[in-house]
Amino acid sequence: MKLLAVLFTAAIIFSLGSCSEGATSTGSSDISNAIPSDATGVFLMNTKQLLEKADYATLKETSFFKDFIQEAKKEAPEMVPFLEDPEAAGINMAGNMGLYFSLPEEMKNGKDIEFAFMLPVADKAKMDAAVTIALKEAKGATPETKDGYTITALESNAFLIQGDNILAFTTFNDDAKVKELLNPTGESIHSNANFAKHLKENKDVLFWMSADPIVDMLLKNPQTAMQIRGGLGFAQIPEEGLKGNYMSFFYDFEKGKMTVGTDFDFSDILVRELGDVFPNELAVDYSKYIPADNLAASMTFGINSAGVLNFMAKRGLDKMVDQYLTMAMPNLDLGKIKDGITGDMAVGVYAPAAQENDPAIVLALGLKDKVFMEGLIALAGSAITKDGDKYVFTGQQSMMDPTATPMQFFDVIKDDVILVSNSNTHLDKAIAGANNEIVGNLQAGWMGMFVDYNIINDNYDLIANYLPINPADLSMSKLMSEYQSISTVKVIAKGNKLTGETIMKDATVNSLKSLIQPMDKMYQNREQLEAEMGKELEDEFDDFDDFDKKMNEVEEVEKNT
Repeated sequence: MKLLAVLFTAAIIFSLGSCSEGATSTGSSDISNAIPSDATGVFLMNTKQLLEKADYATLKETSFFKDFIQEAKKEAPEMVPFLEDPEAAGINMAGNMGLYFSLPEEMKNGKDIEFAFMLPVADKAKMDAAVTIALKEAKGATPETKDGYTITALESNAFLIQGDNILAFTTFNDDAKVKELLNPTGESIHSNANFAKHLKENKDVLFWMSADPIVDMLLKNPQTAMQIRGGLGFAQIPEEGLKGNYMSFFYDFEKGKMTVGTDFDFSDILVRELGDVFPNELAVDYSKYIPADNLAASMTFGINSAGVLNFMAKRGLDKMVDQYLTMAMPNLDLGKIKDGITGDMAVGVYAPAAQENDPAIVLALGLKDKVFMEGLIALAGSAITKDGDKYVFTGQQSMMDPTATPMQFFDVIKDDVILVSNSNTHLDKAIAGANNEIVGNLQAGWMGMFVDYNIINDNYDLIANYLPINPADLSMSKLMSEYQSISTVKVIAKGNKLTGETIMKDATVNSLKSLIQPMDKMYQNREQLEAEMGKELEDEFDDFDDFDKKMNEVEEVEKNT
């Protein structure tokens, strides 16, 4: 496993290596052509694109890289020449590199997984020479010449395979499989239309996976098969719906920002059965209700209430749920909920303005029927009072701190929403109206999230006073914020796609390089970080003791009362 960890890290470092325009390839630079069509998962890095975005010479001067090389000399010495100068070792830095894994038909444990990490070769003579040097440091590594390739058994049940166009590290040494890897004759992963679609998008980093082999493996196990089929039967979804499902994940590094995305490509059956649950966009324009000033974080979320009710009605679940709802609240059922609310909402979180204040929260819940919501509020009885147009909910006195002021929430029904906040000031801002561009973007899908790390980092002390964070936790959080190179993060889910955008503090440098710099700084200061973490753990154990003591005091008060 140590070798595989080194290989995976090496894959990332390889992709940052430098290349010269004079390099010529003796074969295809796209190793994905060698991946079999039945592969379960594929991880690829577009080396050529990454070359244009990172500075390998600078990376090699970092403390992390230098120590990584020393560790590689101990754990996987055969990798060192390729790490120090990939192109001088004959590696084609103009093509994709990466790995694939496959689940065997009869899998007994994790060691049965078929795995291959592949590098395209530009100059076989250089590659062979580099391997010869590397293997001098590897214990018991004896190259064996085969028909068309050379194979060397390494530690951890891994094998180094040298071909004309590919250098591979695999978990298999079967002659037929090795030859098919080096000189494919059958269908490759490119024959899978779903994989081909995502590969064409030319992302910097791509991970793709098919659920079919995993489903097949689970259904062959009697215990898991019974659980899966039981769940499908309850949901009335045919077993065929588990076939033909794929997931892909990508990363793109751009100047000043990173983009990330995940696609869940479901089968037609699952889309038909579940596709109406989530809306394409939210029913209410929440951008005019969530104040924009000093917004530290925000979230939007929605379901299609009519689609959910239809899903439940098809399966006869609506009557059962209605019975439970009626028991909890007379005259309440799914139909009234569907006609009363839109099924979506938005939340804004704001840093406290002063030490004695809590972070402010504003919640907006979409309404179809104001009378329905007024009826729900009335059920709270004396727990809610009226102050003009506003409703005021006052919480109970804290048993842990009887002197603390009970928390209050204020809400008002306005147009097509009910607005709720723990801050009268922020509720008034929401009532007055807003023009929140961030929330406007988030509500374009069924789920959205936004975090402003600048505001959070600037208000650590105030946030700590609210949570509360103990001194050790606060010290650690402040220390980590010094290495923070991220400004804001935004995530939007629309249909089967989830996309994210991370804005960096430095808009002039590629985000990949922006990440490397603070990582190396953290590595250099690792002793200080480890000490802070140790102190934090000690305080956590002390907190357990303090909590037990406090609970005993509370129990004594209750007993005396």
